[in-house]
Amino acid sequence: MIASRTRPLISRLRGAPSRGYVGIDVGTHAIKVVQVQRQGRSWRLLSARSFRHEQPLCVDDPRACVAQMSDSLDRVWESSGRWFADDAACLLPLSATTFRNFCLPATSSAERRATIVEEFSDEAGVETDRWSVSFWEDETSAAEPGTNSVSALGVPQALADNMLEALLSRGLACQMI
Repeated sequence: MIASRTRPLISRLRGAPSRGYVGIDVGTHAIKVVQVQRQGRSWRLLSARSFRHEQPLCVDDPRACVAQMSDSLDRVWESSGRWFADDAACLLPLSATTFRNFCLPATSSAERRATIVEEFSDEAGVETDRWSVSFWEDETSAAEPGTNSVSALGVPQALADNMLEALLSRGLACQMI
């Protein structure tokens, strides 16, 4: 998951009890939205909606892709009214992300991140500062001695930034993408 820059802002604004959590799953063909609220030790489903995009998402143009996702999200809310919550989590379509497994030297987290970003950038032909990545050790895969098997997920930074802005403008503080 890729952390949002809105977290410090939301922490300062909090004072009232949580109104819930909104989960948004953006697919290539549809968007699914749920709102849940903690009730004791469990979660209660408050609302759930889905809406098919007018046409499949084209992730090659981040601004156009986000505009299309935002339009679909607005249409989901037209029939039920806007949902307000303190936090949101958004999953982008698989076609908008890059997922790879790497066998990397046992180095620091910063060095691993730099290697992964470099690999993603070389593959996509974009600058290294244009990726937002998350990675984790994959203990289920065998690695050579002195190395670690690492799984990594990358999203073009422009797409992540534009989506976060679109969600924040709709009153949703997205923690992760």
